[in-house]
Amino acid sequence: MNNEQYNIQAKLEKWAKETVEVYKKQSTEIGFYTQTPLSIFLKDNIQKPDLLILGINPGSGGGIRRNTGTELLKGNPCFEGMDSDRIIKNMSEEKDNNKNRKGWALWHRVNNMLKFSNNEDHKKILRNLDRFVLSNMIFFGTEKENQIPNIKREECAKQTIELISILQPKVVLLLGSQSRKLFDRASENKLEVLVPNSMYHCMSGKSHVLAIKHTAYYYSSIEMELIGKTIGYILDHSEEIINKECIYASYIKEDIIRFEESQMANQPKRKAKMDSTRIIELIITSPYFQLTQIEKENYSLSKNLMIRITKTGNGYLAIRHKNYDVQYPNSKYDFTERYRNILMEKGWNCDTPVWLGKKLIKDYGCKDDEIVTKIVSEINDIVELVNKDY
Repeated sequence: MNNEQYNIQAKLEKWAKETVEVYKKQSTEIGFYTQTPLSIFLKDNIQKPDLLILGINPGSGGGIRRNTGTELLKGNPCFEGMDSDRIIKNMSEEKDNNKNRKGWALWHRVNNMLKFSNNEDHKKILRNLDRFVLSNMIFFGTEKENQIPNIKREECAKQTIELISILQPKVVLLLGSQSRKLFDRASENKLEVLVPNSMYHCMSGKSHVLAIKHTAYYYSSIEMELIGKTIGYILDHSEEIINKECIYASYIKEDIIRFEESQMANQPKRKAKMDSTRIIELIITSPYFQLTQIEKENYSLSKNLMIRITKTGNGYLAIRHKNYDVQYPNSKYDFTERYRNILMEKGWNCDTPVWLGKKLIKDYGCKDDEIVTKIVSEINDIVELVNKDY
């Protein structure tokens, strides 16, 4: 063990003890924990991670039981008893024996981004637990970000920023606007626009911080490729100063132009005022639309799902359980995660507590016939997917 590694281990153990005390002082009954085990970085001859991925907070309840620094470093209690290979298998699984989607959607989305990197080695990062860390800006575990109790968020976030300085990853990937805003409030370093409508960037010590929208949101293939190549570029140039000018001067320039053109192409959708009443009439009278109406605007999608097709707010589609009466997520509803994964892959907004997923009519195109064709086709695809197990 060299002096630098010993220093990292000592700092990490001290950080864990201090972090537990910070969280205990928040006077809340909600449990807290990190995600992938940080204890792996206490081993000898371990390298600094390539990637540190930070969401706003863990997406489920629970927490460490004994509230010690040693336990905090062990990571998410759901990984207890698992070795590194089993943890990776747990996060990377795609389907179980019943063909329901499994694994971690976040892991799959970031892994798919890395596949666009020009460096083949980057495509292996999420397959090695000593090359990446998954954690959060806040460690209190809640099913939704808006359920985080009334705490001093900046104090919690400063502990995460201290973790960045200890681990010194090449890239910190911030997920979602809440994580980005909290980082800006708690850090001395402020994020600046790297690619408009897509990425923000700054330095945090020796680490590059790249902020993108949350992986639960829709990403076009163009934006996926752009972000994947940008992460790859920064990893390959992690010792250099990165800013908007050098990114636009790099081999990523053509991808940026393609992304900007796709953004401009979408502008008419926002400007054009659609006749959503007429579009909905064309949808439900289409010979390919086979759903049975339950009540006004609501149609049966499967044995336990319904879809609403409404002109409200310029028109949208939304799906939820027929027996819905309390906000998502809730254990009373069947296959919630599976259904949301299906919708998320089709570009639906699944970050809403009252719907499994929601999608605006204007997101389907500019012309009425194009919109109707795409909506009816997508509804039929969803019907087939959600009914596979019945």
